[in-house]
Amino acid sequence: MNSPSLPVLVALVLAATFLAPPLRAEDDTFQPIEAQMTNRAVVMKLTGGVRRVRLRVRTEEGDWKTVTIAHLEGSEGFLKLRLPDDVAEADCEVSISKHDLFPYSVYQGITNFDPTDSDGNQAGPERFAAVDAASPEGEEVVEESDIWKWRNETLYFFNQYKGLQAIDVSDPAAPRRLATYPVDGYGEQMYIHPQANLVMLLNYDRNTGDGKVDLVAHDSPTELTLRDTFRVPGAILESRLIGNILYVVSRNSWRVETTDQNGVVHVLNRSGLAITKIDLNDPENPIVDYPLSLGSELYSYWGAQVQATSEALLISTNAYDQVRGQSISTVHVVDISNPNQLLQVSHRFQVAGEVRNKFNMRLKDDVLTVVSQIWRNVNGTRRISASVETFDLATGRRGGSLTFANNETITAARFSGNLLYVVTFLRIDPLFVIDLSRPLSPRMVSELEIPGFSTYLQPYGEDALLSIGVEDSKIAVSWFDVSDPSNTFLASRVYIGAEDGWSWTEANWDEKAFGYYPADDLLLVPYQGSDPQKGWQSGVQLVELGDRELTKRGSFEHQFQARRAKVLDDAVVSISGRALRSLDISDRDNPKLLAELMLAWPVDSVCRKDDRLYQLERGDNSWQWWGSSADSSYLHLSPADDAEELITTLELPGGELSGAFLHGDCLFVAQTQSLIAKGEPTRVIFTTTVVDLGDPDRPIIVGSHGHTSEIEDQFGWGFRADYTGALLPDGTLLWHPSELSSAWGFPLRDIDWGPGLWAPPTPGRAYSVDISDKTNPQILASVGLETGEETWSEGAVKVVGSTLYYGTQKSETIEERDGTSRWIARHWLGHVDFSDPAKPVEGDPAELPGTFEHGVLTPAGGHLLFSTHGESYRDQDDNWHRDLRIQTLAFDGVNAFLIAEVTAPDWAWGAKAFEGATMVLGDDSYADDLRTAQIDVYRWDFDGAFLDVQKWEFPDLRVYDLHIEDDLLIVVGGDLTFIDFADPSDPTPTFVTFRPRNYYWHRPGEIEIHERSFAYVPQNIYGVEVLDFGGAFDPNPDPGPQPSERPGDEWDKVPLEWLPLTYADNSLMLAALPPTADWSICIPEEGFCMSYEDWARQAFQLDEGDPIPDFSADDDRDGRDNGWEYFTGTDPQEARHYADFEIQLVTDKDGEHYLSGHVLVNPSAPVLSNMIPELSHDLIEWQSDPRLFEVAAHPFELWPGLGWRMVSPVRDHEEAFLRVKVSPALPEN
Repeated sequence: MNSPSLPVLVALVLAATFLAPPLRAEDDTFQPIEAQMTNRAVVMKLTGGVRRVRLRVRTEEGDWKTVTIAHLEGSEGFLKLRLPDDVAEADCEVSISKHDLFPYSVYQGITNFDPTDSDGNQAGPERFAAVDAASPEGEEVVEESDIWKWRNETLYFFNQYKGLQAIDVSDPAAPRRLATYPVDGYGEQMYIHPQANLVMLLNYDRNTGDGKVDLVAHDSPTELTLRDTFRVPGAILESRLIGNILYVVSRNSWRVETTDQNGVVHVLNRSGLAITKIDLNDPENPIVDYPLSLGSELYSYWGAQVQATSEALLISTNAYDQVRGQSISTVHVVDISNPNQLLQVSHRFQVAGEVRNKFNMRLKDDVLTVVSQIWRNVNGTRRISASVETFDLATGRRGGSLTFANNETITAARFSGNLLYVVTFLRIDPLFVIDLSRPLSPRMVSELEIPGFSTYLQPYGEDALLSIGVEDSKIAVSWFDVSDPSNTFLASRVYIGAEDGWSWTEANWDEKAFGYYPADDLLLVPYQGSDPQKGWQSGVQLVELGDRELTKRGSFEHQFQARRAKVLDDAVVSISGRALRSLDISDRDNPKLLAELMLAWPVDSVCRKDDRLYQLERGDNSWQWWGSSADSSYLHLSPADDAEELITTLELPGGELSGAFLHGDCLFVAQTQSLIAKGEPTRVIFTTTVVDLGDPDRPIIVGSHGHTSEIEDQFGWGFRADYTGALLPDGTLLWHPSELSSAWGFPLRDIDWGPGLWAPPTPGRAYSVDISDKTNPQILASVGLETGEETWSEGAVKVVGSTLYYGTQKSETIEERDGTSRWIARHWLGHVDFSDPAKPVEGDPAELPGTFEHGVLTPAGGHLLFSTHGESYRDQDDNWHRDLRIQTLAFDGVNAFLIAEVTAPDWAWGAKAFEGATMVLGDDSYADDLRTAQIDVYRWDFDGAFLDVQKWEFPDLRVYDLHIEDDLLIVVGGDLTFIDFADPSDPTPTFVTFRPRNYYWHRPGEIEIHERSFAYVPQNIYGVEVLDFGGAFDPNPDPGPQPSERPGDEWDKVPLEWLPLTYADNSLMLAALPPTADWSICIPEEGFCMSYEDWARQAFQLDEGDPIPDFSADDDRDGRDNGWEYFTGTDPQEARHYADFEIQLVTDKDGEHYLSGHVLVNPSAPVLSNMIPELSHDLIEWQSDPRLFEVAAHPFELWPGLGWRMVSPVRDHEEAFLRVKVSPALPEN
């Protein structure tokens, strides 16, 4: 193409002028681009050393949010940066930095990630009396177990939460705990040795699965010590203490192998009973006999009922006869008449049906009488009836029998003298009286039809029968007149509980809870139930025994289920698993509280400071009725060396405990409370409460502040997680969910029937709190960690510097080419910038290759992230594998750049832990009857690689979860193992393993480590367990200097008005940006140039074959030809879009005047060789000698243009003209 070679623009400058910002909306130059507010980009000249360019936009709240970061190598060049659509330039901010947090090569990693198979991203296994019950026929030498026993004024309580507790009740108004013996596991059977200071606890051995008997000595008032332990085969079912001999009945199981005639081996799992005899006549030297086994070749025994006399044990075994289609029992009579002989069965009788409980059997004068329930299937129909049978032990023969109560279920039975009382339930609920005066010929005497049914019968003298049972969903206590067995009648009945509510009592299934005190004319009935007006209730009801009359007197409440109660003169002592209460009952209608002794309290969080232990109780109520959740949580203070000794309890109003953070002399407590009202949105109040610990024995609340948010009442997933506290770099407290564990919430608030019930998921939110004044904490901001529509929470929540990170995922199906479908998961990173704690900025979700796991500051102050995902596949031998892939990523606030990835073969379901740049993987396997744990330690080398630091194997160790705290690796697997992690490369690290009283499956991050010497394990309802490392670990090592975030002032703002605007999607100035790109860079030395022809095809949007407009033509008639617009990067089709050669007269410090000019240039055009300045003094002769000019710097160094200045000054009255000559030809190079 032949084009003129010298299109020129000429300007005459006679006086100095200011250089105005070129090509801006203010002078209408860029009006078309500015007005449309879309498809805009700015162009910036890059000086050497610029490493980052950042674009932020102002949000509606007035905060600045980063939307783009360009990472550069530091070379000179030009940058094209897209501006967000529909955002005014005044709300855009461009900044540059000559520092970056990662090497430039890191940012070459991918930021768009393929989805993973969804099965690789599911959460891991995120993995219970009164006086002793009457023994048959008043044989006082036979004692039954119970959860409490009294010796004089000392109460021994087998507390299911704490173990064995000894309590001094010599003064009911001032009870005090003497000692506690923690129990590994829990049970409900306990005895006191008749002569020795010895307590027998029947328990479960978690190590073997068998039962055990612990002998605990109380030789010192304040100490309970284990003296001995005896193993019992199988699970303990029942027991009796007869004199000084303890008989324990347990259920054992075994395998039987048989080989048939064809040589096929058959394996059967069978079960039977074992009776273990422990002779305690010499408490210092107990004797344990070999157990007596009870079994059958036909049946497996799955249960047992036990009754005893001083000479025999009556043991009824339960089994199911598949041929007859019914439950059957066999009563074994075990001779114990000679304590010096081994146990042996003297008689064995199969009865008609199933023996329901111990009150169904009696042995008197060598006659065994048995009551049983007949359950039989006849032609597919179940037939039920009651049976009474007698057996003569002298002859070994069956005596008489009765079958009665067709289609009725036995609910209670009791022998009294020559009479047997039986209560059944279904149709008419009768009380049967059976005459046993002729033992081998039982005779029905009478049948009384009454409403309700009884579960326990208590003879009261010869003429009365007391009972406890149920009528119309309420506890019913009844007095039956049995003075005439042939004409019994209901003399009196009282109901316990609210008239319109319901009630229940433990005494309905365990008669030891029925407080029977005839000498005091009192019954004490523990109860619990619901009152429509008052809600849930629990307590003890006093019922007075009068003249054939029951009178309901006063009652008193227990916050938790009352288990037992006892009369002590004019006082009553009652007990629950949580507290002992003593009351003055001198006025039986108005019991008055004398004292309350806390015996146990839930511990959901624990902190130690100096020699004090601060135990925090949640007080939560996850299922909520109308009103609100828990109003308060509680702080229980104890000495660090005795966690069971309660110094004081501090109520914390503000809702249930959600988190705790110890800082200085203050304990900061996070609390949440849900307020529910019909027809209104549910409100969640988050409160930060400050507890001053300056006086270690008198913690006090000094300040609090709350924030209210609303929850939408709809079905769906939300968050049910505790909060973790962390300090931001400026000292602000940040509360964030410990983990994003999801919970399903569903409201029933608008249903007409019954009270509304809702299980509300707590909103996942983060709260920044100013704690500079402990008496006036202020919640500065609250941010919802939203997951978006159809998006699930996953992975970790971490604070790195001033940024909060969390993970989310979205599962969906995709169609394969073969027509099948596959579930995939897309992973996202949520992030909130708390650099300004009062104005946190939520970033847009960033794509991740897997589940977000961890984040850490690099030595340079960058944010390094870790993610993981599982990958399933079949190998060439068709074996399934499940690998774990671990990725490291650099995050710049906008995108996550993949740096490296490592694969852990067959480890996808294993546990993981991260601390700093160290990652620990743990898993266990089972082979050859041995479980082995394998723990692999990796470390990220900040030079850019994963290092395989160490591999450990631990025998007999299960790995469920991992956590690193105070340079200790905590391994959770039911047991708790602590491994010295001060040097992860140590091939043989020190470790200690504990078996907590209760298997520990909670988050290991809840465990408090104190100086690498003690661990305090919150066990919820079981309190806190103290683990003493016994000096196994050295004190805390010096962590050394820690990385910190780069300061925010490293960014230099760029005046946006100085940067030329262009279109983002074309190549007027620099190459067009692809739709998914936010920026591009042009490096001149890389030889990038665009010819006029190529530029014109895009500028004029020409199709293939269209003629190219002439270089010298002026298509938009703006006085600037196409060639000039090519070199200046303006729009040749828009008359208001142009750039001129701007000339001005400048004066130096010496007063000399120089003519200079600047022109905006298109970095894609060959401007350096094709744009030449020329000088003239008469507009006729033009000189282009390079020696006449020098490069003139623009006042704004990032402006993409060229400038020249005359070398010689302009004299007074001298004329000088400056112009630029341009040529279309590309340089030969």
